[in-house]
Amino acid sequence: YLDIYVDRGFESDITDDIITLPSKYKHRPDLLAYDYYGVSDLLYIFFLVNEDIIDPIFDMKPGMKIRVPLKSRVLEFFGD
Repeated sequence: YLDIYVDRGFESDITDDIITLPSKYKHRPDLLAYDYYGVSDLLYIFFLVNEDIIDPIFDMKPGMKIRVPLKSRVLEFFGD
């Protein structure tokens, strides 16, 4: 089920980790979200904080540097 996207204003922050994507996460933002946040449903977070990611699945390529928000910030913003 897809719904209309509503921008809630979640943006990058100085506390975000900057990582270089390993090949494990090629086209798999769901795995990265699971590894960082314990839930794969938050895969769209990377699209929100990274301007280089237009397509949240196919733009995730090995070697690319991306911002990964802290789990505490994500949970606080979206209400656990």
